[in-house]
Amino acid sequence: MTIGSQEYISHTDKIQQLNQVIEHHKDNLKAVGVAWDSLSANSSITDYKSALQRLEAEQDKMAVGSQNYISHAKKIQSLNKTIATHNAQLKQTTTGWERLVQQTNKLQGMLQAVVVGAAAFVGMVAAGKKAITMFAEFDDKAANVARTTGLTKQEIYAISDSLKKVDTRTAQLDLMNLGVIAGKLGIAKEDVFGFIKAADKLNVAFGGALGADTEEVVNQIGKLVSVFKIEEKFGIETSMLKIGSALTTLGNASTANEGYIVEFSKRVGGIAPIVGVSIQNVMGLAATLDQLGQTSEVSSTVYSAMVTGMFKKTAEYANIAGMKMSYPIHYIKSPIQNKSSHPTIFYYA
Repeated sequence: MTIGSQEYISHTDKIQQLNQVIEHHKDNLKAVGVAWDSLSANSSITDYKSALQRLEAEQDKMAVGSQNYISHAKKIQSLNKTIATHNAQLKQTTTGWERLVQQTNKLQGMLQAVVVGAAAFVGMVAAGKKAITMFAEFDDKAANVARTTGLTKQEIYAISDSLKKVDTRTAQLDLMNLGVIAGKLGIAKEDVFGFIKAADKLNVAFGGALGADTEEVVNQIGKLVSVFKIEEKFGIETSMLKIGSALTTLGNASTANEGYIVEFSKRVGGIAPIVGVSIQNVMGLAATLDQLGQTSEVSSTVYSAMVTGMFKKTAEYANIAGMKMSYPIHYIKSPIQNKSSHPTIFYYA
């Protein structure tokens, strides 16, 4: 080939291009070698993957079966093995972590169940202690009722069961207190249940008007029933409710105070029943006196003196009433003998 000919120049250009490709290939091989040689125990998995990509890229340009191709294949195999080991360890670590999380969640669930169970147990213990305390208190009240009324424990428990069916907001222990009051007032055994029911209603209705506590309210009305012997006709429960009804009626129909009416009725209770004056008439008179501004102490004293004076000075009282001597004597004395209600007419004439 002649130097300077067109063919020579063409071949020269191709040789230069091939040399450039060879040099570039050498540079790549050198880079791959550097990348491979730089791998160590401290290299990251990213470094391994980067070296693998370079080796695979260079191997693709080599003749299959050549020395360089085989050398690259061994390096690629080694890198793949390292990366696969890393992935397996990573998967195992991830699986272990997931198991740890699952076990932790399970333990938390178990712990929560234990805490809830412990709280429930503590609640049961507290409820049990409270129930024991309440039973002990109730048993003490039942013993007090038995002591004052003469009822047996079995009879008292039977009354308690019956009271549970009564429409009331009063607690059982407070109802048992009413049973103690019944015994103090001398209420018959068979009337204790009725007394408690009536006393509960009266306490709710007049608790603020008749006294500071339940016992005072019930005592006041219970004594009126006993003094005027109303229970002999109506029974203890109905008698107490009748007095309560009369108090309500008088209180609503006038400016009279219920406490005044009860106090006056108690004060004249020693003389009024003897001469045949009914409880309703005494309460009506009390309401009138309260409206007139008379104190219960003075009014009851004057009333008792007047009734007593009618027996001592019959003629004088008959003259004041405009009656003949024989007429008032018959009317005044007959109640003691005949239980007549005529004196009521005479007293209020």
